[in-house]
Amino acid sequence: MDGLEYVKRLNYSEAMTILHELCQDVALRGRIVTRAKEMLSDINAVEIEERVFAALNSIMIEEYWNACNDSFYGYREETEVAFELLEDVVSEPEHKMKEYRELGMKEMEKRYCIGIVGGLYRYGAEGSNEFHNAVPDDPYIIADNIFEEWKEYNPPEEWPVIEGKMSQFVKGKFGPRFRIVDDAPEKVVIVLEDFADKLEEAMEGWDQYLNTATGEFVDLPDGSLVEADEELAEFIDESDDYIRLPDQMELNEYRIMEDFAEDCQNAEKRAALFRALNGKKPFRRFKEMLNQTGIAEDYFAYRFRAFVDIAQEWCEDNEIFYKSR
Repeated sequence: MDGLEYVKRLNYSEAMTILHELCQDVALRGRIVTRAKEMLSDINAVEIEERVFAALNSIMIEEYWNACNDSFYGYREETEVAFELLEDVVSEPEHKMKEYRELGMKEMEKRYCIGIVGGLYRYGAEGSNEFHNAVPDDPYIIADNIFEEWKEYNPPEEWPVIEGKMSQFVKGKFGPRFRIVDDAPEKVVIVLEDFADKLEEAMEGWDQYLNTATGEFVDLPDGSLVEADEELAEFIDESDDYIRLPDQMELNEYRIMEDFAEDCQNAEKRAALFRALNGKKPFRRFKEMLNQTGIAEDYFAYRFRAFVDIAQEWCEDNEIFYKSR
C-alpha cells in the first residue's frame, strides 16, 4: 500500500483538518492556494444556465399542489408557493455567486450571474413543464432581483453582458425592468423617471392620464375642486388611447413612509418616525420629524424610487414599453 488508501477513507471534515494543517507550511500553502484558485475558476456560465433551466423545468406540478396544502394553517396562497419553489431552485447557485463575491473573484461571480439569469429567462421563455403555466412572470422577477443585486457590486460597463443574456430569451415577452425597445420603434417608450415625476404631482381633485399614442401625460380636473373640463373628459372617455395613472390612494404614500421608517438604520430616528406615524395627523407629523432628524432629503429620494417602481409595475400591467434614463 502506498498510503493513499488511508486518504481515501477520510471524510470531508477530516480531510479539511489535514488541509488546514498543511497550510501552516508557507511553501505548501502557496501551492495549495494556487491550486484552489484554479479549481474555483473552472466555471462555465453555459453549464450553470443549463443546470438552472433543467432544475426549473423538472419541477413537478404535483410538488406545487402538495406545497400549497402543506401548511399548519391549511391552504397556502398559490402565487406565494410558486414563487418560493422557483427561489428554492436558484438558492444554491445564488449562494455560490455570493461566495465568489466575498472572495473577490469578480469574473467568477459574473459567470454565475449570467448562468442563473440565463436559466431563469430561458425557463420563462421556453419552459415546457406543467408548472410553467403557474409562473408566467416569476422567473423574470427573480432573475431581475438577482441582476439588480449583482449590479450593486459591479460597474455599469459590466451590465450589458448580462442584459444581452436577458434579451436572448425575451422575444416579445417582457420581463421586469427590461423592454426590447429596438424591436418596436413605432411604440411609445415611457421614461420611468418622467413617469415618477408625474406621480409626484398627483393631488386630490385631479386625474392623470397617459396618452399611449403620443406618450404625453394629461391632467383632468374631476370637478370637485376645479371646474371640470367636460369636453376633455368626453374626449378621453371615447378614446382608446388614454389610460388613467395611479391616484393618491393607489400610490399609498403612508405605506412608503412606513417602509422608509422600517429601513432607517438609526434606531432613534426609526423610533421617532414610527411615533409620528402612529399618532394623529401622521403625514404632517412624519414630515416634521423628517426635518427635525435631518433626513428629509433621504426620504424624498426614497419616495421617488418607490414611485419609479410603481411606474414600472404600472407599465408592465398595461403593456407599455419603458426605459430608464
